[in-house]
Amino acid sequence: MAEFTHEFIDDVLLVRITGKFDFGIYEDLLNLFDRELRGRGRPVVLNLARVAGITSSGISVLAKLSMEQDLKVAAPPREVRDLLELSGVSTILDLRDDEEAALRELRGRR
Repeated sequence: MAEFTHEFIDDVLLVRITGKFDFGIYEDLLNLFDRELRGRGRPVVLNLARVAGITSSGISVLAKLSMEQDLKVAAPPREVRDLLELSGVSTILDLRDDEEAALRELRGRR
């Protein structure tokens, strides 16, 4: 099961996820977004650097979140990135190699 920490960097919600990314995290992330963003349209960076794997349900979660939020996915491990590419979901996700690149791009838009 995945766990996460979060903080705001400027106006961006940064979420660092650890563990196996599966459907179990979906409700927790939605609750976090509802509580912290409250419909304010702030962008989100999901840092996956410490994700130890992703299930097909986890891939679905990323796809759903990307349709609901201004979302960047940062630092997915090679194995996770490969699964995102094989599933075709990488075409709808905004993937970045690292957290700083995702944050820098979002700061540049403001």
